[in-house]
Amino acid sequence: MTIKDLLISAMKNILQHKTRTILTIIAILIGTFTISLTIGINVGVNKYMDDQLGNIGGENNLTIARKTDNGLNIDNSEPVEYKDGTSQAATLTEKDINKIKNVTNIIEVTPIQTPIIEYAKSGDGKKYLLPVSTAINGISNTMQAGNMVDMSAKEN
Repeated sequence: MTIKDLLISAMKNILQHKTRTILTIIAILIGTFTISLTIGINVGVNKYMDDQLGNIGGENNLTIARKTDNGLNIDNSEPVEYKDGTSQAATLTEKDINKIKNVTNIIEVTPIQTPIIEYAKSGDGKKYLLPVSTAINGISNTMQAGNMVDMSAKEN
């Protein structure tokens, strides 16, 4: 059989079995789309993971914070009402910092200056806790809008 005969035979089969031909074409299209979609999702998830892990900070960085005893859970999406005497502050003392400096293999200890805001007042006069955090050296935050506060900038 020559190539011409093979092509003629193939065209006869395609025209005689139209339903089978159309279903085969649809199956190929669905398979190609599924593979493309899977690869796209994989690339997107990998990029997101790389971005999030890259935000953790430089190599050999360790962030230490004092545990708060106030029992507040301000990580949920509901506002937490402020009660007098309630504080979010849990700062490390100079004694704590010196103790950390004396740990073996600790090269440098840099305290982070964090603004402490006791509460925010709503329009109706109620007070709510307002969690605030600052940028930590070596850690980058992904911002949707605005800029991070530059803690190293001098006041005007």
